[in-house]
Amino acid sequence: MLEALLFPHTYLRLDLASLLLAVFDRVVLLQPSEAKPEGPFVQLIEKDMVRLLTPPPLGDKLPWFQRLVHAYEEWGQMMRWPENVSMFKAWPEAVEESVTEIKAEILGQRRSTDDPILRARVILQLAQNLDHRLEELDFEYEKLKHQAQRLSDFVVGQDPTLRRFPQWIVEGKEAHGELPGLGERLKAYAKLVPLLPSIPHCLATDQIEIRDRLLDLAPNIEKRGSFSLMPLRDENRQEILAQNQALLSRLDPHVEDPTPPCVEVWRVPAETKSLLLSLAEGKTPSPGETEFFYFVRG
Repeated sequence: MLEALLFPHTYLRLDLASLLLAVFDRVVLLQPSEAKPEGPFVQLIEKDMVRLLTPPPLGDKLPWFQRLVHAYEEWGQMMRWPENVSMFKAWPEAVEESVTEIKAEILGQRRSTDDPILRARVILQLAQNLDHRLEELDFEYEKLKHQAQRLSDFVVGQDPTLRRFPQWIVEGKEAHGELPGLGERLKAYAKLVPLLPSIPHCLATDQIEIRDRLLDLAPNIEKRGSFSLMPLRDENRQEILAQNQALLSRLDPHVEDPTPPCVEVWRVPAETKSLLLSLAEGKTPSPGETEFFYFVRG
């Protein structure tokens, strides 16, 4: 079974899943804790198309961890307003007190100290919650765009010579795949990777910045080739999966870059865990071998 670790994601959007599952039998996804994730991609876990990796469980401290994440989210919401920012600058202890007490409960200390593992878990959980919400907003946007198009057709008709609604109503800005806070995610991801007993030797991402970092970090990297990806549906997945995996066995690095959506495949002479740490810290990775897949959206 061919599987790959998607990084530095902790949440899997369905549009990205359709690309990954056209190449891999299963996608591996790091989770900040043992809590069950939320979102449409959960159905892929139930179908054994996604496997979750978790660091050592929090156990009875999980509810405290969830409260801590929620407290940070509330703090972030509050800081949207200028008057609250002014209050925080004048009296930061009052705002931080609840978060500090929760961290103390998790760490088993009367007063909490900075724990890089806990910090990494919190950052990746906040990122997961954000990515889930952004996908929900994209779904809502598509519905609104469809309704706006229907309303436009009803009011002005489908004759292209007639004046349409303003462009922003029916042709809004499309969602892009750039992860917010990519650098912080990479650093947090690198803190949790050493806690995992093992990870796949294949790494996958859709972040162009990570691909560029990898090219700068590993001068001996070898491009094996690239190929376009066909649209994936449940009824034709096994057929497309077999075709794409056959293409992996006969890649040609001299073939011209294909039309997106596509995937680039690279062979990196570095041990996989060490490579993930190096991408976050900029250090030279340990020798080994890793297959790196960069997915280009359409």
